[in-house]
Amino acid sequence: MSTLGLVWGDDDEWKEHRKFALTKLKDEGMGKKELEPQIQEEIQEYLIVMQKHSGAAYDMAEVIHLAVSNGAHAILLGKM
Repeated sequence: MSTLGLVWGDDDEWKEHRKFALTKLKDEGMGKKELEPQIQEEIQEYLIVMQKHSGAAYDMAEVIHLAVSNGAHAILLGKM
């Protein structure tokens, strides 16, 4: 079993899991215009975080992960 997840795995199980995940996300609205308000909201939140750092260096990974997670949860919970 691959421990690299849906993005970086390289075996047949990975392909099956990735196909399942993409199918379910598309069924729930991924790639449709209904997601645009959620995406814009997450971008606004990200811009607020950027402004708080006033141009200083910081690790963006956590903020980006939270934004993506919020979007995925909104899709899966039917809030889109």
